[in-house]
Amino acid sequence: MNYNDDFSKLEKHKIEEIKREYEKKGYTATVEPTLAQRPSFLKNYTPDLIAISEKESVMIEVKSSVSLHKAGYLSKLAETAQKNGWRFELVITNRKSFEQSRMDCSLNKEEIIARMREIPALLELNYYNAAYLVSWSVFEAALRVKMAELKLDSHAGLMTLIKNLYSYGLVSRPQYEDIEKKLTLRNSLVHGFAANINHTDINFITDLTTKLLQDE
Repeated sequence: MNYNDDFSKLEKHKIEEIKREYEKKGYTATVEPTLAQRPSFLKNYTPDLIAISEKESVMIEVKSSVSLHKAGYLSKLAETAQKNGWRFELVITNRKSFEQSRMDCSLNKEEIIARMREIPALLELNYYNAAYLVSWSVFEAALRVKMAELKLDSHAGLMTLIKNLYSYGLVSRPQYEDIEKKLTLRNSLVHGFAANINHTDINFITDLTTKLLQDE
């Protein structure tokens, strides 16, 4: 994911959050309303969100610090909304709020252990590829838990998290090199390439995950 993709995800998350807030207040809220759902003055423009109640109609636009400078049309949009009896609301979000939202969604140790129970079931069905991907998902989640315990950035990229394992003495140099090799297999699967996965590959990752969850 690149920088702009990150902020696009940020904006979508914020839109859904605002939608829920308006619905709690009794509004009918619609994300990216269709032509039939929009008032006539918006026939040529789809807002991020509209919220309608008996008392008022609101058009909401959500922009990040990245996309805001490209949105010179917003002042005209606000003026048009006001002329037609609508309230215009502009919400500017930022990376910090996005990082917090990701932190709120992180798995805790109990949830990681519960997900690990899927792996033996998949292996019984000979779904090695699926088991390997699940093993990596719990490994990454355990990495984030461990980094948080060490007061480090728990939402850094996967490669940074792995490097921190070695930097802080949580794995040996040979283990670190093996992790890199296993990561190559994982990436092959994720991106649709062939990969020969066996029990040893899966056990290696799950054993590391268990160790991370047990270490104090």
